[in-house]
Amino acid sequence: MSPDTATSSAWTREHGRALNQGRHALLHGNVLDQCLYKGKYLTPAEYVVRHAMDAGYAIVAILNLADGLTFPTEEMRQEFERITSLRHQPEAGDQQALPGLAGADDAAAGGAGAGQETRPTTRAARRGSQATATRFMPILDGMCRLRRAVAQSEVPVAVVICGPERLFSGPDHHGEDERRLLAVMQSMQQEAAFIKHGPLSGRRNAITLVTGQLGLLPTCLYQDNPFVALVQVPRPSQGERRAYFMRFSRNSHGGGELMPAEMEQISDQFVASTEGFMHWELEAMRRTSIAEKIDIRNVRDLVMFFRYGEREDPWEKISAARIQEARTVLSQRVVGQPHAVEAVASMLLRANTGLSVTPPSGSEGQPKGNLVFVGPTGVGKSELAKGASASVFGNEEAYFRLDMSEYAEAHSAERMTGSPPGYVGHENGGHLTNRVRERPFSLLLFDEIEKAHPRILDKFLQVLEDGRLTDGLGQTAYFGQTVLIFTSNIGTATLDPHEAQEMTYEEVGDHFLTAVHTFFAEPPRADGTGGIGRPELLNRLGDGIVVFDVLREEHVRGIAAKFLGSLAQNLRRRHDVDMTYDESVTDWVRTWMAEGDNMLFGGRRIKTLIETRIVTPLSRWVFVTEPRPGQEVALSVNGGPLLVNGQPVPAS
Repeated sequence: MSPDTATSSAWTREHGRALNQGRHALLHGNVLDQCLYKGKYLTPAEYVVRHAMDAGYAIVAILNLADGLTFPTEEMRQEFERITSLRHQPEAGDQQALPGLAGADDAAAGGAGAGQETRPTTRAARRGSQATATRFMPILDGMCRLRRAVAQSEVPVAVVICGPERLFSGPDHHGEDERRLLAVMQSMQQEAAFIKHGPLSGRRNAITLVTGQLGLLPTCLYQDNPFVALVQVPRPSQGERRAYFMRFSRNSHGGGELMPAEMEQISDQFVASTEGFMHWELEAMRRTSIAEKIDIRNVRDLVMFFRYGEREDPWEKISAARIQEARTVLSQRVVGQPHAVEAVASMLLRANTGLSVTPPSGSEGQPKGNLVFVGPTGVGKSELAKGASASVFGNEEAYFRLDMSEYAEAHSAERMTGSPPGYVGHENGGHLTNRVRERPFSLLLFDEIEKAHPRILDKFLQVLEDGRLTDGLGQTAYFGQTVLIFTSNIGTATLDPHEAQEMTYEEVGDHFLTAVHTFFAEPPRADGTGGIGRPELLNRLGDGIVVFDVLREEHVRGIAAKFLGSLAQNLRRRHDVDMTYDESVTDWVRTWMAEGDNMLFGGRRIKTLIETRIVTPLSRWVFVTEPRPGQEVALSVNGGPLLVNGQPVPAS
């Protein structure tokens, strides 16, 4: 009696097998979508009803909070009224009557039964009981009558309870009326009788619960419950998506012109590009094809517009000349890091071609690239990420940074994807998911990833594998057009800055790669050492780990020149003054950096020293002298403080 998998969704067979074994079923997951049953598209709840009718159950009863208790036919309703209006009598061979079947009205009003309290004896208690019964009467009454129906063995009964999680305020805490309802539901599962006569003889009266959020349902209804089989309803498989395309593609823009051979070829691309889509989304995409006049043969353009609202892919505009230009620009922007610059250029190349060893069905939705920048502080990790964003998207607005030190607690994951239903801030969605939905073409920088709680890192594993995250509102953010860059200072604390100057880049690389491997792969130890025990994340990052070299003395002047160039641009823009400087200024900076542990803090320390010893006195000179537009200013050093046009800066 299990559905044929050639014309039905695969999970329906698991549901049928559970009923054949005499167990009830709890469907959870993608239950608001459509599924295939005998070649027809139905919701999972509709499928359960149709399957029960096809199997020969004389009564199929549906209970939900919106409609109460309903039946597919009037005959079923009448038969249900007949069998539930009779008082239960012990049958031959029974040890005793089943408890709690004194009558639906009695149970709804608070009568004694399985798991129920005795009737209140005081007037105030009776008023409280009546108030509860009045508020909960329709559902509790229906549930009690269903309990009686499944406990008899003469008439085959199948019960479908839709949205049972809505009957409870949460999985753990319940009021008196909810506890009574829960007791009745548990008794239903246990007391369901085996059918004595007819083609279903030996089968059990069946109960199927259909829930979209398993976590909101009281666990006693399914956890360690031998009467219940959990059946997950997944999103459509490759076969189901292919079946949808072959059946409905002709009813889309340009679909009527498809030849059979062409349809078969396009179906492969359709299946690969729609990984993770629901049936409703496939149908919405077909309608988008008609409304926007996007030919179904242009599957990639159609998926791009449906997901992101864009027809043009900025990644396809990256030419060989632009990649070479990016190498040059990034090398000027991040001095002394040729290996890191080359890693970014290679990532841009792969993103442009779309080539991968991953099967198409698994690679279409994954991020365009993912890199881990690891190395000492202040060597240009964040700056290179900003530069990569500008190279791809034409500006830095597509750059989005998350400080992972703000995600050190396990519960902070909710900030990324939004709070679950019922919690504060649920309606706002998640910080990360909101950003990706609003700006799907983005470079996402997760700064100092080692400071995040390991549970946060599990979110990244999902993004890297599936290319999507669903927030607390049930909305999906797609990461297929993003680049993910993680930065980390892992290994910096154990690297002596003075010894590092004598190490080769290869030796520096070995040091940091070992530290990264230890952090991700080794389990935590009781003494606080070890790592986080997430080798699967390390494996997923693969060769995307890019080691930044330590700041070398020979690069100090180049970095100083970059900052001084920015200073000259600002002076020109704000005061219309042209600034120049000679080598004595950059030599001065190099001398400062050789003092103490300054080299340990990298380019950030160079910037700080320039702001303190050059920008501050120059600002004082501008304030005091009020230079005229077009005037030239020359900076130099001659064994003392900064000189402007050969003169010391006047006191303010």
